[in-house]
Amino acid sequence: MKKILVGLLLSCAGLSVSAQTSFSGFSVFGNLNHLTSSVKYTDGADTIDGLGKSSVGFTLGTDYGFSLGKDSVLLLGATFNFGSPELFDFNVGGDNFKFEEKTAWSLYLAPGVEVVKDVLLYGKLAYHDMKVKASGDITGNQSFNGVGYGIGSRVNLNKTTFMTVEFQQINFGKETTAVGTWEPKATVGSVGIGFKF
Repeated sequence: MKKILVGLLLSCAGLSVSAQTSFSGFSVFGNLNHLTSSVKYTDGADTIDGLGKSSVGFTLGTDYGFSLGKDSVLLLGATFNFGSPELFDFNVGGDNFKFEEKTAWSLYLAPGVEVVKDVLLYGKLAYHDMKVKASGDITGNQSFNGVGYGIGSRVNLNKTTFMTVEFQQINFGKETTAVGTWEPKATVGSVGIGFKF
């Protein structure tokens, strides 16, 4: 498996040398995010769906763009979220549950096409890891991981700066605690500025 991955990376590196797009190479970026969370809670025969809140957060990220041709690129990167958005806070049966994001990061790949000069459209597939702080009638830290998919665009403002807009749906796996099973989801819209090196 390692040999296959090394071979793939070397092949991508070869492509990036032979045919460059304006979105190839190393980049860093910062995004302002609007997150709408939704949590499905199950306790025995009782299920409550659609719990959640809207919040604002900030993401720092970095990626490398491998040119796959004159107008196409494959972005491989990672992000880390800042801030502590509240995912939900609700009362049921006299009990109070509150989940607040503690840390969150992702690894992603995003194939894209430069549809016109200096405008990239891409699709994204990402692995997400999130740790939340629980309070109320449940305390401690809980970890969730899942898959995100979405679409986005980058627009070059000049040779070293670009603007980005992105929408992503994130589906986390079920996790069971002493008081029930939780299955969070999130819809994230982002705008940001990035720099190429």
